[in-house]
Amino acid sequence: MKDIAVLIGNGLSIAYNGNLTIPRITDAIVQRLSEAGADGTQQAQLMRMVAERAGRRDARSNFEDLVSPFDELRDTLPLIGRLSDLAGAGGLAVKHALQDSAQFADQLYRHGVSHVLDVIAMESRAHIEAMTPLRAFVEEVIDSAESGEVTFANLNYDALLMAALCWGHERNLCDLADGRIDAGFYRITDDASALGRPLRQRGNLPFGRQITLLHLHGSLAWLRNPEDGRVYRMAIDDLRRMNYWTEWRLGHTDWSPVVVLTNQPGKTRLIQEQPFALAYEIFGYRLLTANKWLIVGTALQDDGVNAMLRQAWSGRSTPPQVLLITKGPNPTRKHFLNAIGWDPVWRGDPPIEKWLHISRDGIFAAPTSPEWAFWQIGTEVRRSTTQLPV
Repeated sequence: MKDIAVLIGNGLSIAYNGNLTIPRITDAIVQRLSEAGADGTQQAQLMRMVAERAGRRDARSNFEDLVSPFDELRDTLPLIGRLSDLAGAGGLAVKHALQDSAQFADQLYRHGVSHVLDVIAMESRAHIEAMTPLRAFVEEVIDSAESGEVTFANLNYDALLMAALCWGHERNLCDLADGRIDAGFYRITDDASALGRPLRQRGNLPFGRQITLLHLHGSLAWLRNPEDGRVYRMAIDDLRRMNYWTEWRLGHTDWSPVVVLTNQPGKTRLIQEQPFALAYEIFGYRLLTANKWLIVGTALQDDGVNAMLRQAWSGRSTPPQVLLITKGPNPTRKHFLNAIGWDPVWRGDPPIEKWLHISRDGIFAAPTSPEWAFWQIGTEVRRSTTQLPV
C-alpha cells in the first residue's frame, strides 16, 4: 500500500479540452463583453484599462488579471469611506458616494466572474467518449497506490475530475460535501431548484474511503446559501439547466458562487477562510504523510499552494517519491525545487535523482513513460540527521 497525494492543475482540463486554457477562456470572455460603454469604448477594453492602471500586466490573456481589480475596489472603497470625515461638511455625501461606488465595483466583479464560470461550465461538459483518456489516467493513479489512500487536490473549478472519479469509484470516494446529511432540493431562483448538500465544517471525512477529492480553490458546484451562509455542493447538471451563472449575473439569485478568483494577495487572504482553509488543511496533512507526490499540469505559480508544499516538505523526515507531469519545459526542475523550499545547503537530503522524476510528454502519455515507472517502484529515501556546513 502506497498513499499518494495528487495536486491537479489546469493542465488536466486543457488536456481534455484545449479551449480551457486561460488565454482562450479570456478571449471568450472578451467576446462576450463586446457591448460599448458610455463613451463608445468596448466594455472589455475599459475593464482592461482599469486592470492595467491597477498594475495588472497580463489582463489581455489572463482573466484573473482582468477581473481581480474590481474585487479589490469593492473591498477598498468602504475603507476609504471611513476617512470621509476629512472631507469636512461634505463628508457624509462622500461616504455615500463611495458606498455606491463599492456596490458598483461588486456588480462589475460579479459580471466578470459570472462570465468566467459560465465559459468554463460550457467548455467542461463531461462527454463519455472524450472522457476515456482522463478516466484511464485516473485509473493508473489509483492502481499505483496498491490499495493505499489517494488524495486528489484540484485547483480547477470544473467538475471533470469529479466525473472521472465517480466513474466506477463513487462508493469509494469522498469530498467535502457532508454525506451524513441527506441531499435536498434548494430553491436557487424563483422558478428553479438544485439538488445539494452542505459542505463539512470540520475534517471529519468518512473512515475507509480510499479516494478523497478536495477543491482547493472552489468549484462550479459550490454555492453559498444566503440564508445560513453555509456553502453547498450542488448538482452541476441542475445549475447548467437553470443557466445559473447568467441568473446570478442578472441579479436573479442571491446564491453566490464560491471560488478563489482574484489576484495573489486576494488568494492568500481567501484561502485562510472556510471552506478553502479546511481543504488546504486536509491536503497539507496528506502531503505530510503520503509515500508519493504526483503534481500534474500546474506551473506552481500560486503562492498559497507553494507555501503548503513547503510546509509539508519541511515537516517530513523523508522526501516522498515525487513525479511532476507537465507538457513542455515548464515548470523547470529549479522552479519546482524553489516552490517546495528545497535547500541545497542541507547536505542530509538524498540526491534529487533518487526522489524527483519529471515527465514532460503530457498527462495522458505519462503512465507509459520511464519516469512513471521509476516513480512507482521508488521508495522513500531517508534524510541524514545532521546538517553539514557548506
